[in-house]
Amino acid sequence: HIGRSHAQAACDAVSNSDIAAAFNRRKAQVEQEHAEMMRIEQELKGQEQEFKKMNSNLQKELETISKQASAERARRQKLQASCAEEVERMQAEIARLQAAIIARQEKLAKELKESDAELARVEERKEQVCNTQLDAMAKVERARADKLSVLAGNTMAPTDMPQPVQPAPLPASSPAQASNGLDLLDFGAS
Repeated sequence: HIGRSHAQAACDAVSNSDIAAAFNRRKAQVEQEHAEMMRIEQELKGQEQEFKKMNSNLQKELETISKQASAERARRQKLQASCAEEVERMQAEIARLQAAIIARQEKLAKELKESDAELARVEERKEQVCNTQLDAMAKVERARADKLSVLAGNTMAPTDMPQPVQPAPLPASSPAQASNGLDLLDFGAS
């Protein structure tokens, strides 16, 4: 039994030293893993803090954008309503103006027709007055010729005297056209 206990003791001694070495290696490995986990945990905490800060900023920006979008939607709806009212008002105004244009055109057409009738009446009266004037001038010329004949002792009968030629009635023309014609009383100009 003595040999066995020495062997047992030797095994125990080797075994205890191996176990201690293995334990120490494992302990060092666990401590290293723990240190690595702590480092990763610190990194994750830092990243989480950055994420929270970034998320907080993004949340604030999102709230601001949502408020702006709501305000813009409200403004757009108001613009649409205003635009619809404006278009309706303008269409009513266009309809009113079209009716006024038609009424004015009808009135002008009636006035033009009346003006044409009045112009025809005046032209007819003008022709009558011109003819009356020419007849009067012819009578005066005949009377003058008769008197000159009597004074000269001419025995020719007044009806044998040459009759003055009546000029044709003047065509209807504007005053500017009439002034471009010959002046019958202006004998010395040419």
